[in-house]
Amino acid sequence: MTERTKQKSHIEFTLNGEIIEVAFAPHKTLLEVLREDLSLMGTKHGCELGECGTCAVLVDGRSILSCLVLGLDMEGRVVESIEG
Repeated sequence: MTERTKQKSHIEFTLNGEIIEVAFAPHKTLLEVLREDLSLMGTKHGCELGECGTCAVLVDGRSILSCLVLGLDMEGRVVESIEG
């Protein structure tokens, strides 16, 4: 394993009304963080191109496609998934 693959980013944000801290590889999308690092399976993988909408979540009250946004961009934000 290279030093780059071991590197993790730590962020804090509000998820479904709860402030959480999570560590993950910096290249992961919000979709990957929700499913792989937080075990929230309600948000689905679909096209991963931003066309189908199955990965939609609310960020600061606005609908976004979580497959198109880096998890790092959620620092300090308010995220609501289907589980919320």
